[in-house]
Amino acid sequence: MKIAFLIGQLSQGGSEKQVYLISRAMKELNVDVNVMTFSRDGIWYDRLIQAGIEVIHIPREQSFSISRICKLRKTLIIHRISVLYCFGSAEAFYGRLACMRLPTKAVVCLRNENWGGVPGIIVDKILQYFTQYYIANSHAGVD
Repeated sequence: MKIAFLIGQLSQGGSEKQVYLISRAMKELNVDVNVMTFSRDGIWYDRLIQAGIEVIHIPREQSFSISRICKLRKTLIIHRISVLYCFGSAEAFYGRLACMRLPTKAVVCLRNENWGGVPGIIVDKILQYFTQYYIANSHAGVD
């Protein structure tokens, strides 16, 4: 089984630190793990590389991009990712769309945020039918 974490950036922050710590622990347990990010810099980027964890950059051309979904989907196929763990709302949006009709399972980490206002809420409600698992880091979003 190969697990990938998808996060927007690897700057200094709580979710970014979680990705680093979880990835490193999984690597130490001989789990095949990598990190996918939309940004090529940040404090955790270098630390992941130093820990021997592959970091895959999915370029961010603009705020919404169909090509980003296609690139992410292609990356999931090439790397044979079994589970894609998405940190954040935008990442969950892209990750769930990229996983559609693939054997890759999407795991969404819920946080206390409202991405995209009302349209984002509607899209999230639709995409929940294409989400295999949710993990909540806060009480927000938990039914």
